Amino acid sequence: MNEWTRFFLVLLRIAIGWHLLVEGLDKVHSVYLGETVNSKPFTSKSYLQESTGPLRPYFVGMAGGDPDEAVLARVVVTSTDGQGRLGTRLPPGLKADWKAYFDSFVKAHEISGEALKDLQRAFEVQEDQTVDWFLKKKKTVTRKLGAEEQQITLANARRVQEYQDVVRKVRGLRDTENPLFGRDVAKRKLSDAKEELAARRAELLDDIDDRTKKMKQALVTTHVLQVWKNRGGYAGAVVEQLTLAPSLGLSSLVNLDLHRDIAKLQKQELDAKPPEKPFLPDALARNDFLKKPLLGWVDWFTRWGLTVIGACLILGLFTRTACIAGALLLLLFYLAMPPFPWLPNNPRAEGHYLIINKNVIEILALLTLATTRSGLWVGLDALVRTVNPFRRRGPDVLNETPRTAPTVSARR
Repeated sequence: MNEWTRFFLVLLRIAIGWHLLVEGLDKVHSVYLGETVNSKPFTSKSYLQESTGPLRPYFVGMAGGDPDEAVLARVVVTSTDGQGRLGTRLPPGLKADWKAYFDSFVKAHEISGEALKDLQRAFEVQEDQTVDWFLKKKKTVTRKLGAEEQQITLANARRVQEYQDVVRKVRGLRDTENPLFGRDVAKRKLSDAKEELAARRAELLDDIDDRTKKMKQALVTTHVLQVWKNRGGYAGAVVEQLTLAPSLGLSSLVNLDLHRDIAKLQKQELDAKPPEKPFLPDALARNDFLKKPLLGWVDWFTRWGLTVIGACLILGLFTRTACIAGALLLLLFYLAMPPFPWLPNNPRAEGHYLIINKNVIEILALLTLATTRSGLWVGLDALVRTVNPFRRRGPDVLNETPRTAPTVSARR
């Protein structure tokens, strides 16, 4: 191998390392910086949820599941036999979320006895009102009619049905029509349907958040009123006055301390993030760092994997290991959105690809570099090899001279 070949192989290694390092540092910096006006912390959630390859179910599972299935479970009211209160028809996903919050609220504030019964009644009222909102209420929304967007009023039940129709349309184009023809025949039709689906999903998610906020506010108000009532004296009298004349409202009370207590606890409850189920079992997840959900681990390994692998390639440190690890990481990126002819084009891709894209090219380059000793030519691997007391003694690779084939004397 001549010197020019070594030079360009080292240059290729450093170039790939620089690419990975910059990508990784950008993701690490976004998490360190937090959410700002112009940027958000890195997460691979949307990338995994939009995956299109044959391994799509596994990648979507890493991101917490299909977002549309999660929304449908929270907006589709269940059927009934006409018996029982209206709140029993609350969508199952929303009911599970609310029940988990109710239980945690009761446990955190140590509520029991009559106070618990009052809180349960307030909770059931919110369930009834939410189901009534889904079935009978209307909302003004923006819809594209022709070439213009207009404000129209639609029944919430109609909006949910509209969302279900768009979900079926996207799945039909993505999972049936394209594979049937063996190429991306949907093209613009699929991208438009996905755009519409995202808009409808965002609308309904905002509605779910609003109803959940009302439920939390109702629980907080009921709890604070119970606390004041139990104090007796003037505090109890204020609550009795509010009970007898609810039309006065909290903001009209003479004693504003009650209003401040409610507002303070409401802000605390609304700002609190719901707990996430850790990926590791409780026996191993002993601190906040280890109590990450699966997506949290995926994000952590992605940003730090890119950073560490890129730095090792640039420095020529553990070069072969870094090449193999980088190739495996890029292979996962490739499998999430492979450019197969029957799959929709990656909207984030530059240009057009067919089977081979930039990830595959870098994978092949890294595997090629893994067969060389470029870290010993230029890199810290040479230093590690020198100071490693456990290395096998052998000829110096840097100064090794090629062996010459033995000469064979001709027979006489």
